[in-house]
Amino acid sequence: MEKAAVFVKKQVETDVFEGQERDGRRRGRKNGGRMEEDGGGWRKDRGRTFPDYNPYTIRRCRDCGMNSGKGKLAFVAENEVCEACRLVRKCGGDSKKSRSAKEKIHYRDHEMAHLLNVNIEKKLKDGRKINVRFDKRGNDHLYSDAVSRSNVLERDDLKTLDALLKGAIFTRDAKRKPGHNNPYEHFYYFKARLHNQNVLLNVGKKVNRRKDGKVQTKYILYSVSDIK
Repeated sequence: MEKAAVFVKKQVETDVFEGQERDGRRRGRKNGGRMEEDGGGWRKDRGRTFPDYNPYTIRRCRDCGMNSGKGKLAFVAENEVCEACRLVRKCGGDSKKSRSAKEKIHYRDHEMAHLLNVNIEKKLKDGRKINVRFDKRGNDHLYSDAVSRSNVLERDDLKTLDALLKGAIFTRDAKRKPGHNNPYEHFYYFKARLHNQNVLLNVGKKVNRRKDGKVQTKYILYSVSDIK
């Protein structure tokens, strides 16, 4: 059963490693050139998810829709092999998904998942304190920063953004500009050092006014930008 998990882990690590290589090429280009777009999915010569007669499967795999290409488990997962199938289905079972989409799922839903439970207290210039959190929408934006918008932030930095935020220092705040369509009413900026360069951590104030009159306020880290 452990071999199945290793099999899946190696496939995911291969895609992630190739993404890291692209990160290195992008950071090495000083002229800000465009990134290469490369599609993907499982290689055609791999055939079925699990070939017949292999050490990775159990007897029930023969009748499972996941192995025949239907993409659905034929029964409730009972062991590590079936749990591995879930990961295969999510990260690589859909051949229509590009490699970049699979990498995004891996980082957002696995590497960054623990951030959704993080709550970090930050002090503002006037002495007030706010509790900064992460949410799924903000994490999507942070991943895009690492992939295409920032020349400093890398994919592997995403899983330790909580530590980066803890050491960041408040610099300024600003109101939302008229006409901007985003869920944040106010912005707070924190300066930090990453890879021997300065970056700006952007925190947005999200206000939810409920029908019962109660107001819920959240502070979300949603972006990391380069300081030029």
